Amino acid sequence: MLKTDRPNLLAKLPPTEYCNQLKDLYFQSIAPVGFLTPDIIRVKSNKKKLFPILHSPTFHERYRQFSKDPDQASLAWIALLFTILGTAVLALENDSPLLKNLSRKPTPWDRVTELSERYYTAAMKCLEADRYLWRHNVSTLQALLNLIYGIHHSHGQTWTLLGLVYHLALSIGCHVDPATFSLDIVEAEERRRCWLGLITLLCNQNMAITGLDIYQSVFSSRVLPPAVVWDEDIIQG
Repeated sequence: MLKTDRPNLLAKLPPTEYCNQLKDLYFQSIAPVGFLTPDIIRVKSNKKKLFPILHSPTFHERYRQFSKDPDQASLAWIALLFTILGTAVLALENDSPLLKNLSRKPTPWDRVTELSERYYTAAMKCLEADRYLWRHNVSTLQALLNLIYGIHHSHGQTWTLLGLVYHLALSIGCHVDPATFSLDIVEAEERRRCWLGLITLLCNQNMAITGLDIYQSVFSSRVLPPAVVWDEDIIQG
């Protein structure tokens, strides 16, 4: 990757104030902090949401570090941030001042479409610059899962991309319980969340397309479910 590429990618982020608002909206409306079971996400509002694939305290800390020094963040993590922004846009109300401040399109629908496409495209450019097809990690997987969720809920086509992400997850061993590896508690938890989130998306979309339930055949691995605790109770060390 050329050194000049990173500034160009970072320049695609919205102003810090708006970036903060969209990031917070994502965790409040799209993937709120909650405690998890394999079949349902139980959150404080008692509503079903996007399966939370992130450990929110860890993300907020990395975002704080990123705000101080953007150059230290990996391209995969920056891609994740862009997908969070693009997905958060989908939760904005039609009369949100953010929509008018970030887009000049004439209608709320056009503004949401423009902004989500802008941030998702930037996310893919980050992943391409990072050569994600050859090297990938949990941040890569999280970014792509967020991207799939957002596109799918905007009635876009994601089946092919979902197949790619499934095989990327296999390549980094997400189908194996992380207790097998020497990982800290947060990374182990995020791997379990990513795997269950991926399988949920895969099974739901397969059911919608083919009418066949492949849950048992795909979810035959021995990965334990995510912990049934609040994010704040998962602490490194």
